[in-house]
Amino acid sequence: MSCVHTQPHPRPFIFHVTVYAPAGTDYEDDFAFAIKTFAEHGVEVRVDATHEIDAIVLDHAMQKKLHKPSYSTPVYYVETVVLREDGEDKEFNGLQWKRMGQSFIAVSTNARTSTLSHEIGHALGLGHFDAKTNIMCAKRGDKPGFTPWQGKLMRRGNLLSPR
Repeated sequence: MSCVHTQPHPRPFIFHVTVYAPAGTDYEDDFAFAIKTFAEHGVEVRVDATHEIDAIVLDHAMQKKLHKPSYSTPVYYVETVVLREDGEDKEFNGLQWKRMGQSFIAVSTNARTSTLSHEIGHALGLGHFDAKTNIMCAKRGDKPGFTPWQGKLMRRGNLLSPR
């Protein structure tokens, strides 16, 4: 199954984010990819603000400390995402989670460009997808995209951000 790009939508769904990153973090390519990819499916990724933070490792304890209620989804660029899975610590490139109704995203500073888009996809209600041409595949290829069906789900199914 390949990803088919659709025509622009007259009234896109707006997904607001606030970026928290250590000084010198290069996240512009991640957002350029996300803005372009989501726009093809009627979703506008809008950066409301950026804030400089100290370098952190995201683990379970840090997840609880990051709670900042807002209509804008916080995106944290971190050194490493560490989660306990099956009794042992494992490193991941990204993570999306919810706490008290607020969606949060963390992306490792050394993650591939499409990781941010993958985590935003989760925040917009998408699950994993097996095709390597799809952004929601954990082992996606170099030029992944979304299917029209995923675009429709993202536009109509999520109420986390104002439209």
